[in-house]
Amino acid sequence: MDEQGFGQSPSAPNFELRTPAAVLRARAAQQGSALAYTFLLDGETEEYHLSYADLDRRARMIGAALRPFRESGQRALLLYPPGLEYIAALFGKVFLRRGDRRSSVPAASQPALTQNPIDP
Repeated sequence: MDEQGFGQSPSAPNFELRTPAAVLRARAAQQGSALAYTFLLDGETEEYHLSYADLDRRARMIGAALRPFRESGQRALLLYPPGLEYIAALFGKVFLRRGDRRSSVPAASQPALTQNPIDP
């Protein structure tokens, strides 16, 4: 077993851990209920927790929602507040093999989908 606990055992799936998505899939399969992230409301108070299995599930759902737009060449703008859903959205993009391409949005750019979980 390696330092991160990802040694190959006879019952472990054969994951190649070359991408963040592959690492997340491996963690979800091997340590699904383990704590992946904790959101600190004010920098100190624990507010929400997310396991590897929950993060994997949420990221796949977001990735699936984005897939039709990627396949048609359209853009999608994801607006998330700081927190665990933001992390899930980043992994959702990674599942699409787009990576984290944060940048300013050009004025002429019109996304086909805007996903905004922030209530006005």
